[in-house]
Amino acid sequence: MAWEELEDKKGMRITHLVMSMASAGLYFIIAIALWLTIDFTAYMINFMAPIYPTMPGLQNLLIAALIAQTVGGFLIVIAAGKIIIKTIMKEGRP
Repeated sequence: MAWEELEDKKGMRITHLVMSMASAGLYFIIAIALWLTIDFTAYMINFMAPIYPTMPGLQNLLIAALIAQTVGGFLIVIAAGKIIIKTIMKEGRP
């Protein structure tokens, strides 16, 4: 009886861990997709910069893209930290 209860509680804990990791993983995938999109945009602007040197606002657009890429990088770090912290918290709980 006690063993079945323990098994049930452990199963619940594992399910909850998988669900929390799935939600954090989805966040992680979205952050990577954003980062890659912004990275590609910044690369294209950088590629176009010598071709259109007289184009106004191109440098500002490049700076904005690089700032957005930095924010995307921070989002990736935060998502990875969330996964690690959630895993440690769930595993470490008695």
